[in-house]
Parts: sequence; structure tokens; C-alpha cells
Amino acid sequence: MKRGVLFTLVAGLAFALCLATMSDAHAGPNPPFTGRWETIDLDGSHAQLVIQPNHKYVGHDDGCRLCGVDSAGNPLYRCRVKGSWAAEGNTITFDLQLWCLNPERTHVEGTEVREYDPATETLVEGDLIWERNPGN
Repeated sequence: MKRGVLFTLVAGLAFALCLATMSDAHAGPNPPFTGRWETIDLDGSHAQLVIQPNHKYVGHDDGCRLCGVDSAGNPLYRCRVKGSWAAEGNTITFDLQLWCLNPERTHVEGTEVREYDPATETLVEGDLIWERNPGN
């Protein structure tokens, strides 16, 4: 009886190991747009973004207009973003979770779309161009 239980346990562990190995083997290479990106925003602030292969991303902007501006229209506060992404071809859709680092800690949700341009190794978001971070 003990031998049968031991065999079942070993077979179950071997099967689980095979499944784990198979899922990693079929995952394929990381999409070419994963990694660290940065841009100078249209308002002059510095923004950074890390697109992770696990369909998550994080980032920040040193001056987020959405979080408040002064009388001249300059951003007053930084913001942090995180969320998930999905891609179809070179189009990346980001489900946005944004937190303003203002006294109210404003939270905003939304969606942003960027195009990956493999010829120039850039992400394009309207008039904004994201480039690979040199440390990438």
C-alpha cells in the first residue's frame, strides 16, 4: 500500500513539473516593446515607463497636468501609474491606474493606446514619442 501511495505522489509531482515546464516553453520570447521607456512630456516634464513581459506596467511623470496646474498652466504634482497591457500587433492598449501625488491623492482610471514602431524603436502616443531608456 505504501509503495502505491509513494508512486502516485512521485507521478503527480512529475506531472506538475512537466506542466510548469511546458507553459514556460510555450510562452515564447518577450514582445519587442517590453523594457524601460522615457519621454519629455508636451508640458516639459520627464516621464518614465516600464513595460513588463507579464502584461503589467509601472511608470511615473515628474509633472502631471491631470493632478493640478499653476496659474501659468504648469503641472504642480507628480503622478504614478500602473496597470496591465494587451497588444495586438504593434498596438499596445494600457489599462491605466493613475495616482496623483497631490494632497488629495487623486486616483484616475482610463485607457491609453500607443503604437510600437520597430523601425525607430519608439512608442508613439499622439504627438508624444517615447524612447528606450539608455539603461535598458
